[in-house]
Order: sequence, then C-alpha cells, then structure tokens
Amino acid sequence: MYEIGQTLSLQLIPAEVTVEARIHDLPVKFSLSAGMVVDILSHPPSLDLPSRAFLKLYDHRCASQYRSEQKLGDRTPGVEKQPLNLSRSGEASTFLQSAQKEASLWDDLKGDFEMEANAYEELREHQGHLIPRLYSKVEYFTNPADGEPLGDTPELSTVPGIVLEYIDGFRMSDLPKHVDRSEWNYVVSRAVQVTGAVLNKSRVLNKDVRPDNMLVTRDETVERGYRLVMIDFGCCELREEGTSDEEWGREKNGWDEEGAMGKIMKIKLKEVGFQLEYDRPRTWAAFADREV
Repeated sequence: MYEIGQTLSLQLIPAEVTVEARIHDLPVKFSLSAGMVVDILSHPPSLDLPSRAFLKLYDHRCASQYRSEQKLGDRTPGVEKQPLNLSRSGEASTFLQSAQKEASLWDDLKGDFEMEANAYEELREHQGHLIPRLYSKVEYFTNPADGEPLGDTPELSTVPGIVLEYIDGFRMSDLPKHVDRSEWNYVVSRAVQVTGAVLNKSRVLNKDVRPDNMLVTRDETVERGYRLVMIDFGCCELREEGTSDEEWGREKNGWDEEGAMGKIMKIKLKEVGFQLEYDRPRTWAAFADREV
C-alpha cells in the first residue's frame, strides 16, 4: 500500500491546502500506524514546511497489530470483490462481521490520531527540542480503485495523519549498537531526565513510555553531543477538568513514566554485561496508595 518512491497527495488541516510528498524511506514495520520519511515536493511559500519530514498515517488497512488482535488478517489487492464472492458462497454474515470490525478499527485509529495530535498541542513548548515539531495535521484520501468492501462508507477512505519533524537518529533500545559503552550511563540518565521534563508538569499521561519511543541523535550543539527526543504519543490520556491532584498523582505514580524508561534499559544493558547506574526517580511516590 505504501512503497518507496510513491507520491502521496496530502490535504493539510485546517489550511485545506494540498501538498505532494514522496516516500523516501519506510524505516519501521507498521504496527498501529504507518510511519514513513517523506520529501515534501511542493507547497505554498507561506506554509512553514521542511523539505524532509516524518509522516505518520493512521491507516486501518496496514495497522498490523490491531488487525491481528481483531483477527482481520492482512488487507490485500482485490478485497473489494469480497462482498460478491461471500454472497455467492453463502457467507454474507462473515462479510458483515468483518465490515463491522473494519469500521471499528478505523474509529479506534481516528481516536489514536486525535489523542496524539492533542498531546503534541499540550506539549508544544517542547516541540523542536525534547519532542519533534508538529508541522500539520493531514488527511490522505486512498485510491478509490483499491475498493472498500463496506458499503456506503466513504469516510473509511480518509486516512488522518500528522507531519512531524524528521529526526535522523536511532532508538534508545539500540543504544549498544551506536554508542560507546563509556557513554551509556549518561545517555540513559538523560533519557530519564527528558521523560520527566516533557511529562511531569504537563496534563499528559503517557502510557507507552519505553526505549523504542526515545530517539537518540548526534548534535554537537548540546551537552555531550547527544540530543534525545521523545516520540509516539498515541497511547496518552489528558488530565480531565476536575481531576484532583491526588487522583492525578496516583495515576502518574502508577504508570511511572520516568521509571519505565530507566528500568527497561537497565534490563537490556544487563543482557550485554553492563551494570547501569540507575536510581528510580520518586517524583510521584508521595501519592502511592493514598486514599481519595
């Protein structure tokens, strides 16, 4: 569905301007969304867009993790013929169940998109520094020739997404492959600090903090030459109005965002014979096991 060299027409939201983006690289396997490095081919000069960016599309057709959980299987060419084939074989009810699951999956992914976009807005003071810059929300309209076996549901052909700053780096989980052992303590410590700096004073609770969601890139303008950037905010919650400090503190302590980064890296580095110097931050420990 997405290939290197393919050109996509993206409608920027809310600008309602269409730009062309060519896929430069597909760096990771699609799981909950389709992530790709793109080159922005043309756009009005008034729009502040880079020549290269990271495009994240919440496309139900290639969300492999969701599709596996819902037993939907892979989307393949010719899927638009399913209604006719199933009708002939007397399996129309199977088609209807699949159609409902497809629609539900689309709705779930739209929710993930909205959550991530909202999280970036909440964390805008850190954009371009500790998290990628969010350039725009977009909509991508899939090719009608691909077909949707779901009846009159044109919204399922609309894929929401976001255009982000492209970070040319590696994931924290791959630290031993890229950084000298003498720097491991510092880089992990810095990752924990970044996690706290981004999340502790925000209205965002990130339930997916892990080394895979922290990028490391070389940058000689920052201390020790390593810039650390937190990514992926699709599994977040925003603090609701009326939530007490006690309730919020218990939630934050329970998910232990800073600790999640440090604990996992301590285990990973121990596997290669390295004892990480790590003490779990106790930022929210005072709220542990308190009564409402």
